[in-house]
Amino acid sequence: MDHGADANRLTADRHSTPLHIAAERGFTTIVAELLDAGADADGLLAGARTTDSIVAAATPLVVAVNNGHVSCVAELLKAGADQAISDVRGKSPVHLAVLNDDVACVRLLLDQSSGPGDVADLLGLSIVNGESCDVIEVLIKSGQCNIEDGGTRSPTRPLMLAALKGRSDVVDLLLDSGAEVDAGLMDERDLQRLTALQFAVSAAVDPHYKADYCRRCVSLLGLWPSHRNAATS
Repeated sequence: MDHGADANRLTADRHSTPLHIAAERGFTTIVAELLDAGADADGLLAGARTTDSIVAAATPLVVAVNNGHVSCVAELLKAGADQAISDVRGKSPVHLAVLNDDVACVRLLLDQSSGPGDVADLLGLSIVNGESCDVIEVLIKSGQCNIEDGGTRSPTRPLMLAALKGRSDVVDLLLDSGAEVDAGLMDERDLQRLTALQFAVSAAVDPHYKADYCRRCVSLLGLWPSHRNAATS
């Protein structure tokens, strides 16, 4: 850099910048040096090539989050990287962190003063795709997610989703956080009022009901089947 190298120079295939590569590999010191040398924190919106040679449109922030490099994420956010820029599949950095069950990245992204603007679907994402309560607890404690709201495209409440998925740990967490136990919704197809208890019982008694209703509700979120590493698959 001391000899005038361009910190924003695209690679020969025009898919990535030095910042993309450093963020992907977790080279925090290099990320910081590139940013100090004037590298665009959003990587010129170039496509990022991953180690398995799959190309996907991504910013360095998306690449760092999807590879779980929290320290690189911190450097990029400090430099003003835009959380609102999604990958080619429409997944924002915080969505990817939730899908990957990455507690540290989720907390870091939510703690930023500006914060992500697309938090409405995060609880549903984590309940359906996650494997632990940790991310869900971070989402609730952040105060940015409504524990009674299943998301912008699904009428199902988080407590109902947790009951349907058989996630008793999440059910306990939501109830301890004040979720309304008897809140219901009207199933327009079957014309019946459903509560979390009915979801739990029906899912336990009839696995076909569980699969069918999961598909009907969760498909609205574009999350069936579960997927991980969305930015590189």
